[in-house]
Amino acid sequence: MHQSILLTDGNREDRLAYAQELLRKKNIHREDITQISGDMTIGIEEIRKIIHLSALLPLRSAYRGTIVHPGELLTVESQNALLKTLEEPPSRLILILTAPSVEHVLPTIASRCTVVNLSSQSEETNILSPVYEKVFSLKSAPIGDKLQLAFAMEQVKERKKIIEELDLLIAQTRRLLLKEYQLPKQSNISAAEYASLIDSLLLCRAALKANVGPRLALEYLVLHATLSQASEFTPKISPS
Repeated sequence: MHQSILLTDGNREDRLAYAQELLRKKNIHREDITQISGDMTIGIEEIRKIIHLSALLPLRSAYRGTIVHPGELLTVESQNALLKTLEEPPSRLILILTAPSVEHVLPTIASRCTVVNLSSQSEETNILSPVYEKVFSLKSAPIGDKLQLAFAMEQVKERKKIIEELDLLIAQTRRLLLKEYQLPKQSNISAAEYASLIDSLLLCRAALKANVGPRLALEYLVLHATLSQASEFTPKISPS
C-alpha cells in the first residue's frame, strides 16, 4: 500500500468510511489509528501531532495509520508543514487525507500522494485498478489472452504487492456491491459479476497467502473472475 493517499470525490461520510476500510484491510489496530479533524480549520498544532506520532513505533500493529479528515480544512500553513512528512514518510506510517477534489489541497500536497477517486457517478471506474478493468475486458477473450494477462501481472508485481492490490480491489468491489452503485450501461457489469469477482479475488488472495505460486493464483483469477457466476469447480481454499 502506498504510504500517502489522498481520497477525493464522494461525500464526507464515504471518504471517511473508505479511509477506515483501507486501514482495516492493513490490519491496523484501533490503538494505532489517529484521526485528525476540525470544525472550521485544521491548523499547525494538529500537524505537529501527526509529526510527533509518526516518530513513534506502532503499539499493536505493523503500521500506524493517520486519517486527516476533512482535509479541505487544512490551512495553507498546516499543509506546508505536512510536506516533509509526505516527501519522506516514515516506513511504519500510512497517512490518508480526504478532500472533495485535488483542487481543495495545495498542488504540492496532491503531487506527493497517491490520489484515489471515490466518485459514485460515471467516473466510478476511475478508482479501480487497470487490472480490474482488464479482467472484465477479457470476458469473451480467448483463454490464451487471459493467461497472457496473468503472466504480465506476475512479471510486474511481487507477491506482497499483488496481495495489497487484491485487498484494494476487494474493498472497492465490495463497496460497489453493498451500495448498489451502477457502472455505465455499456460496461455490462452486473451485480452477479461483482459478487463473482469478489469470490475470485478472495480465493486468489488466499492462495497467495498459502504460498501458492503467483502465476497459478493469477491464472485462476483471470480465468474465473470473468464469469457471470461463480464456478462450480471453485477450489476449497478458506480466505485468511
